Amino acid sequence: MKKILAMVLAIVLVASFSIPAFAATTSIDVTSNGIAPIVKCKWETPDALPGTPGTQVAAVNGQVVSGEPEIGCVEVQYWAVVTHVAGPGAISGVYADVYHPNVQQVANITGEAVGDEWCGSFKYQVIMNLYMPNDNDAQIAAFNSAMAAGLVTFGDSYTADDIIYELHQDEAELYMGTQYLCNHQPAGEYIVDVTADTDGVWATPVRNIMTFLELNAYKIDFSTINYGIVSPDTHKWVGGDQDMGTPNKATIWNSGNTLLQMSVLQDDAGFGYSMNGATKIWNVHWDARLATAEVIGTTVNYDPGQKVEIPGVLIMCHPTKLDFSILIDKAPRGATNYTGTLDLFSDIIPFPTCGENTF
Repeated sequence: MKKILAMVLAIVLVASFSIPAFAATTSIDVTSNGIAPIVKCKWETPDALPGTPGTQVAAVNGQVVSGEPEIGCVEVQYWAVVTHVAGPGAISGVYADVYHPNVQQVANITGEAVGDEWCGSFKYQVIMNLYMPNDNDAQIAAFNSAMAAGLVTFGDSYTADDIIYELHQDEAELYMGTQYLCNHQPAGEYIVDVTADTDGVWATPVRNIMTFLELNAYKIDFSTINYGIVSPDTHKWVGGDQDMGTPNKATIWNSGNTLLQMSVLQDDAGFGYSMNGATKIWNVHWDARLATAEVIGTTVNYDPGQKVEIPGVLIMCHPTKLDFSILIDKAPRGATNYTGTLDLFSDIIPFPTCGENTF
């Protein structure tokens, strides 16, 4: 009898351990059709000015390689944290739509503008992919880095704590895509919209401004202007060309992402001056102009030591001729060879905003 009781007691004890202390119901809706994903936040890198709100992208100077101009381009990474009520796996795609600054193109001396239509026009769409999908720590680290640099734009009323929690819990995913900003595009403020879709149902875009910083830069292919044999009272031109690989023919190339106004300054190359009473009269005079093979720009005349602007706007990425001339009134007696120094300067010309008249 005792043995039987012991066996019954053991069975009762085992059964008591299988009774749950708490029970919850579960519910599942097996569909994501008609439900849009949610873009929680977005940003761009690399950032040239950490601590300044928004992404400030530094332009890369163009280079001349074996006589050929190569436009400077910087790779930009576009980032976003996206989720869906049905889980991140329900997201069909994430995209960044990028728009040009609201500025006008400007024509060079031929009347030809550079690049595509601007004035806030669509630039390109970036397809964004999952970033380190199996590494929550890496995703959170990328987000925290962007937060520390002041880059993140949030959608609706989301916070950094929301983002970190959802990334940690696999309730949201970090996406990233890359594309280039090149110097044939203007410096200025680019609008970036990030959106996502699920089976053709689109998320509300999250928008921010990305600034392409101004780069005042140019390249030349010459180190000297050789006027050769010149007779006094003879106006002699030395023409350039549009080939960056011919140092005996002056060429200038705007290698940055702004419009440039070029200026020139030349000394007297040893020709000196004469005096007419109290008036100094230089014995040599100079000219300069921008040109192409087909079109000659406006000529500017200048005396030694006089810094003058060369007429015409130097647009980005188009190699342009530089022509120079000399006119000798008088050469110091006995001298047969003269050398001097020519200096070039560049100033940024602001792009006209859309609706203004161009230059």
